[in-house]
Amino acid sequence: MPAYAGTRSHFRCMPLPPVAVSDMPLEPVRVAWLLGTDLRPYRIPFLTRLAERRDIEITLYLGGAKPGLGAPTRQPSIPDPRIRVRPLVNRYWPHGQHRVAWQSGALEMLTGNYDVLVVPEIVHNLTVWSIMALRRIFRKRLVLFGFGYRPPPATLFARVRERARLFLISRADAIISYTERGREACLAAGVDASRLFVSQNTLDTEYLQALTQKVRPDDLSEIRTRLSLGPHVLIAVGRLVPEKRVGVLIDAVADLGRQGITCSLLVIGDGPERQSLEKRAAGLDNIHFLGAIYDDETIARYFLLSDMLVIPGRIGLTCVHGFSYGIPSITSSDSTVAQSPEYDYLEDGVNSVIVDRPDPSVYARTLKRLIDHPQELDTLRAGAARSAGQLTMAEMVEQYAAATSYAAGQPRS
Repeated sequence: MPAYAGTRSHFRCMPLPPVAVSDMPLEPVRVAWLLGTDLRPYRIPFLTRLAERRDIEITLYLGGAKPGLGAPTRQPSIPDPRIRVRPLVNRYWPHGQHRVAWQSGALEMLTGNYDVLVVPEIVHNLTVWSIMALRRIFRKRLVLFGFGYRPPPATLFARVRERARLFLISRADAIISYTERGREACLAAGVDASRLFVSQNTLDTEYLQALTQKVRPDDLSEIRTRLSLGPHVLIAVGRLVPEKRVGVLIDAVADLGRQGITCSLLVIGDGPERQSLEKRAAGLDNIHFLGAIYDDETIARYFLLSDMLVIPGRIGLTCVHGFSYGIPSITSSDSTVAQSPEYDYLEDGVNSVIVDRPDPSVYARTLKRLIDHPQELDTLRAGAARSAGQLTMAEMVEQYAAATSYAAGQPRS
């Protein structure tokens, strides 16, 4: 088993690779970025900030997402004219979660006037492999971005896929991992430390925190009255997909109600599970399905009304969204749920509570304990606010720019 499996690093204590001003290229690095099969809304402010830099020029290659593969229900637009966008055609074989993808545009990226090609660290995208195989012929530098690690493979197929991924990262000029765990995994795989950069994948926490100044007390009172919210409010935000385990939360809230503890639950998001979850919550007037909300200020109001962000399944970047408003996260251990890299930002008892398994009765007990001990909840809220201050978009942008600059400065083959 790799040395990093089953461990979680303290994200605040891991130094990021320094960026020396003398190492910056005199001319902007021309970057073609294959973003993957869709553009997630949280990347828009990141791309905008990256485009503001004078040392990098970005051309974005992306296509529309396939419905049902975790894609957002609405594809965002890129408002910044400094970011050139090249549309792609996406193809998937076969249908379903386990698929092979192909995106048009590989030849254009290889033959275009670019110094560095940035592609996702995924093995099921054939376009990534074609770029990796041909990029030296066209004298391009290659940067990978992504998790940097995968769970220990449990099947023959998973072992083959992991060997392919390790081969891919061994051929990159630089690798940007979302968290320190990814960097440690790449080091364990033999990648030189100088090629590794940690973005600490995040949201624009400074922007989100500033939204609190725009929310008036009357705005919160109106929502509280309209929804008849009780004294204890929980919130779940994200796509309504099986990986989130929202059904566990609904059952836990119902369990609390039977104990005489009324918690209001706000569910923000849409997805294939919405209908079944609404049916599961039938008769529970304290559970409110608000649908997909794309207005940041509106979402801020709901967060500011809430005491805890509760997602029994994969929590992802939603924990950072909660941190931005001083809202702690309640989620399940990564030993029982396939969590994403941002799980590493959670510190049990500091900014979150990690439940040992996604079981309604266990969640009901945990929520009751926090409700009965408001001082513990206040401590978690303070820790969540501190965590938001340590996960900045500025550092994320700096690391991406540093990785492309490093790759561009390598001797050409």
